[in-house]
Amino acid sequence: MSPQADPNTIIMVTLFKIAALPLLVAGLVTLLSGKWVLTPEKPPFLRQGATALAAALGFSAGYWALNGFNEFPPLLVQHWFPYFALAGFVLLSGAARLGLIAEGIAMALLVAGCLFLKLRPYIMNQWETAEAAAYLVPLFGVWLLLLFVGRGVVSDKNLPEIPLLLVIAMTAASLVIVMDGSASIGQAAGSMAAACGGIFLARLLVPHLGVGAPLRGTVLIVFGAMLLNGYFYVEAGHTTLILAALVPFALLVYWVPGVKDWAVWKRGALVCGVALLPLVIALVILATKPVESSYY
Repeated sequence: MSPQADPNTIIMVTLFKIAALPLLVAGLVTLLSGKWVLTPEKPPFLRQGATALAAALGFSAGYWALNGFNEFPPLLVQHWFPYFALAGFVLLSGAARLGLIAEGIAMALLVAGCLFLKLRPYIMNQWETAEAAAYLVPLFGVWLLLLFVGRGVVSDKNLPEIPLLLVIAMTAASLVIVMDGSASIGQAAGSMAAACGGIFLARLLVPHLGVGAPLRGTVLIVFGAMLLNGYFYVEAGHTTLILAALVPFALLVYWVPGVKDWAVWKRGALVCGVALLPLVIALVILATKPVESSYY
């Protein structure tokens, strides 16, 4: 009989997979890219794509460490998450050099593909045409709007606080889903939050690497897929999911005239403060109800 595993060891290993591994992978990819490959003289679209790649690889490393490298195509809908991140990096980084129309097409393809793959059991086996349209059309519109909001912050100014906003968004998804029912999906969202944290830290040393549309889109496509999973498969509370979905819309703060010219600490405090408001409200709501957790 094999000795029983030490609970403390299990906890430490799990935390390493959820947080430390994606943070290290994303941070190292960002740092190595900025130091030896994508120097400040390289084209901006390449320097922007490096952080999107770091997010996709860091998240995928954490997810596969937690759940194993599963068959392709995945049999379970939640195992599509890493592929969504990698597809986001490829499509959005490639479209970044081609302009707004190409980026719009890439974002629409991503959202449509993710909706179909995540909701295929409903589309193929449960919904009638009218019911499918009633769900898919609004979801497509809101998700695409979120990606356009992320894309619309494009500026020649350095916005080093952007990864922190993405950390808050993914943390919101993680906490809402964990506290409302699913440990595994919440852990996966935590891995993307950690990857964004690694990018933030690494960019302190290589600030010339961008945090533009490819990074934001890659993270937000996973963010949307997590919330979709929470709604249809975990049956998390609708109110708290909506509040979590509002978090990345704090990007709209950058559209206020003059905000981009503020000092970094002041601008970062504003955007992160706005992002935290719906998260705090969601946590207050969740704190008043019993937790019914499942691993799915």
